Amino acid sequence: MKLKNSAMFLAMLVVISAFTGCLSDDEEDAANSDPGEDGGYEYATNVDSHRLLVEDVCDIKALAEEHKWSEIETIYKDGVHSDKGSSMRTLQGFASAEGKMHPYDDYYNQTGSIDAFVMSAIKGTGQFEGKSDAVREQAVEKGIQNVLLTAYVIHELNTAIDKETKGTANAVHNWDEGWAFFHGSSPGCGPYATGGKRAGNFNTANPSLAILEEMKAGRDVLNNDGITTEQDHADAVVKNLVITYSQAAIRYASKMTTDETIEAAQTHQAEGMAFWMVIEPLAAAHTSGCYNSDTHQAEHTDAATCAAKEGNHTWIPNWGANSINSKVYDLEMDLEQKRTDEFDFKGEVERHLQPVWAHYGITATDIGELQ
Repeated sequence: MKLKNSAMFLAMLVVISAFTGCLSDDEEDAANSDPGEDGGYEYATNVDSHRLLVEDVCDIKALAEEHKWSEIETIYKDGVHSDKGSSMRTLQGFASAEGKMHPYDDYYNQTGSIDAFVMSAIKGTGQFEGKSDAVREQAVEKGIQNVLLTAYVIHELNTAIDKETKGTANAVHNWDEGWAFFHGSSPGCGPYATGGKRAGNFNTANPSLAILEEMKAGRDVLNNDGITTEQDHADAVVKNLVITYSQAAIRYASKMTTDETIEAAQTHQAEGMAFWMVIEPLAAAHTSGCYNSDTHQAEHTDAATCAAKEGNHTWIPNWGANSINSKVYDLEMDLEQKRTDEFDFKGEVERHLQPVWAHYGITATDIGELQ
């Protein structure tokens, strides 16, 4: 279950590794002077400025509730709290940055894919054209707090591992940045908060606390040249991210059925879509299927197994992920008609996540039951 051995991450590491030395933003504030701690994680290096980025998210969340799109855009583009000295870190700068060690741009086949999503929600363009303020609010909030910041957690862990593998100094600084973006100075505005909320919905252990332990262990490994298990800890972080956002995608798919009004269902559809986006690039390859044109049935499998089957079979890459996108989280669908037809949104998400959980070693106990 090596993260760096999956197709999506392997390709990115090969292409990007030559540029690791150019990640100037990652090198700032590295001085080891009273680095402090957040949420039980003691930083090995100084990430005082990085950990304040979540404060921008807090400001945006407050403004999103009032649908103050112009003010949101200003904070998103200009930054407020995370001062690098020469300039401000900005959420848009992170969302639009090229060549980072996360899979989102590759998967969505678009440079700055996260920025494109967030800006379309802020502006009410693209898939958000004509959508309600409530729908846009959820896409902005969850798109920034969860999709964007989680992408950077993954980027920082991969960068730390890449540095350590090459013998580049101060790899632990990037690892520290990963926690700064996951938890930071206001954990309620980072991905950290989502794990606890969803664990409460499903009556499970909190994946964010498991991530804390893996982050602490990985930090200690990076500070000990004789141990090289940091990849295992990064893999465990990703596994727990998949747990969190699987629960989130399931919960909001369920709400699309149970909500009393179509307006509420549409709002929860946007919320669930953003949560699903967090793990879609990590999950899609494991939802591929084999379609039998004789029986018109499909099943999850891999290309080799599908090719070996007798009869007329076609392998469909990312089959389950595409089905979730088209049958559950498509903002253009006729949601009212789907509800009238009693389509099982929750069941559609769950059945396509089964092979994803198998790949990551996630059990039924890890996921739990929606309460």
